[in-house]
Amino acid sequence: MKADDAFTMERRARLAAERLAEVRRNELFQSNRKLTEQAKTLAEQVIERREETKRVKGDLVEATSKLQTAERRLWFSLDAMRDGFAVFDGRGRMVSANSAWLKAFGGLAEVAPGITWKACLGLAVTEGLVDLQGLTGGEWIDAMAARWTDARFDAVIVRLWSGAYVRLDGTRTDSGDMICHAQNITKAMRRESYLREAHRQAEAASRAKSAFLATMSHELRTPMNGVLGMTQLLEETPLSDEQREFIDTIKSSSEALLRIINDVLDFSKAEAGKLQLMSEPFDLEDVVLDVFSLLSPLVADKPVALLFDIDMALPTKVLGDAGRFRQVLMNLVGNAIKFTQDGHVLVRLIGLEEQETMRFVLTVEDTGIGIPEDKLDHVFGEFNQVEGTTNRRYEGTGLGLSITKRLVGLMGGEVWVHSVEGEGSSFGIDFNLPRSDELPGDLDAQPGLGKTLTLAIKNAAVRDILSQQLQHFGCSIMPLDGSNVAPEADAVLRGQCIPPDDIAPQGVPVYTLVPNHRRSESTDPGLVLQYPLSRRRIQEFVSSVPIRPKGKGPHRKLRVLAADDNRTNRMVFEMMVKPLNLEVRFAEDGAQAVEAWADMTPDVIFMDISMPQVDGREAARQIRQAETAGRVPIFALTAHAIDAGDSDLITSDFDGWLPKPLKKDELLKRIGEVIPAECFPVVRA
Repeated sequence: MKADDAFTMERRARLAAERLAEVRRNELFQSNRKLTEQAKTLAEQVIERREETKRVKGDLVEATSKLQTAERRLWFSLDAMRDGFAVFDGRGRMVSANSAWLKAFGGLAEVAPGITWKACLGLAVTEGLVDLQGLTGGEWIDAMAARWTDARFDAVIVRLWSGAYVRLDGTRTDSGDMICHAQNITKAMRRESYLREAHRQAEAASRAKSAFLATMSHELRTPMNGVLGMTQLLEETPLSDEQREFIDTIKSSSEALLRIINDVLDFSKAEAGKLQLMSEPFDLEDVVLDVFSLLSPLVADKPVALLFDIDMALPTKVLGDAGRFRQVLMNLVGNAIKFTQDGHVLVRLIGLEEQETMRFVLTVEDTGIGIPEDKLDHVFGEFNQVEGTTNRRYEGTGLGLSITKRLVGLMGGEVWVHSVEGEGSSFGIDFNLPRSDELPGDLDAQPGLGKTLTLAIKNAAVRDILSQQLQHFGCSIMPLDGSNVAPEADAVLRGQCIPPDDIAPQGVPVYTLVPNHRRSESTDPGLVLQYPLSRRRIQEFVSSVPIRPKGKGPHRKLRVLAADDNRTNRMVFEMMVKPLNLEVRFAEDGAQAVEAWADMTPDVIFMDISMPQVDGREAARQIRQAETAGRVPIFALTAHAIDAGDSDLITSDFDGWLPKPLKKDELLKRIGEVIPAECFPVVRA
């Protein structure tokens, strides 16, 4: 190798080594730079962590201080409480306890944190701190220690040696600790003992009072029965007017005293829980009328009318205690009469048939003095009256309404009162009674069809009620004309204050309506009606009224056209009107009905709404278009559940409607409304 080549190679090698060294220096520089940056970052993080640690340490110190303060305050509060608190850990060792808890152990040094629950019980027994209540020390300790194993320390009352009572209970925490609470209930126990003794004494006094009242009531009734009995016998002997007045005074005073005795006797039975109800068949309507008959003498000297308004179709034969119901009604009606000086006393009875019972609502309304609003609840209390004791105008024991409320309660009902002072009162009872198996009798017949009655009665309440009752049995009611004469009536029913002279033409019977406590001046007892009237008596009266010929007199039967496509419905209609004196023709559709109308000129048409081909509405429309001699009454028959005022089924071509299934009384009522003068009475003689 030549020297130049060797030199060149050496130079090249040196240059390569220098370049490599430069690269290595650059790499070392970059590495140092990165290490410097990392060291700086790490130093910053260390400083930040040191500051954060310092802050956390400060917060921890502050939190620890607050926690210690809160703990001190909590235990200071617990220590200041009168109730005892102690905490036991899961092994049953005391962790801490307040002063009230430790005080129960009389300051024993052994009772301190670390002592077990069972050791506390043992000290309580050995030191005589508790009343074992008949148990041995071991039995008492075992019973109390067993509570420790329960999930919850149920409350137990412990009597201390001092006579104090402590209620112990506890709650187990999630960590297994038990917090035991001891509460001094000595005052509560003494108060409860006092109340028990007072209750026992009150019950004994109530029993003694009830026994005394019952004994005295019976003892008083015995001579009172003798007084009343001998008074009645004495009335039958010859007496002067003065003597009879004395006897009447003795009798009325004795009866008043007997009513008071009966009230006291019933009250004593109620207090003793010995009021019992019988169950026997009776008629609710008869009981109401009996009460009116018994109490009617009380209104003999007052312008007060006794009125009875009853749902005319209401079944009133029920099972129950007629005597007790009569007593309830006697109290309510008697009170109403006592506090009413003018106007009326009205008993209203309505009802609703349920599955096996009848639900009744009976109200007794009066126009008396009324009751102040703040005294409404007061009237049902014992010995309570609206008036004060020093200015009373009305006699009584104040027991009647109290007994009434008890009796209605025994019947499973409710009693209420509404009143306006100075205007009157309304007492009501709502009760259920089982229906009686006894048949109610036929009150649906309408013997008054074709009969017209005039009511010459001034009392509007009497007139309105009687008018509704007479119309139920088919009568038409005609008011008096301006001359107080009723020329077209079949009979006149007048009140006693209406003069009988010239009230009706010759041949028209005039019946006098009188309260059942008064006598009529009529010489014919058959022309006198004593009210209130039963539904049966009204029906008999209406049946007895003859139909008086009017004008030229009747000469033909009432013509009735009935249109129905159903054969069964036609048969039912025929059976309902069969007893009446009618000429009846049937049509099976609307077209036949129009033809029959043109052929027979009926006085009234009963038209089924739904029929094939021509329905009832179309048939009625065709009849109305063809009429020339006056409008024939057409009544729609429909099985649709409709409201006649809102339904488009009942058009203006109809004069009314009847729902299916037909009711006989409603059908006969419609017939009775349209009888012309030339027709015979529809009721056969």
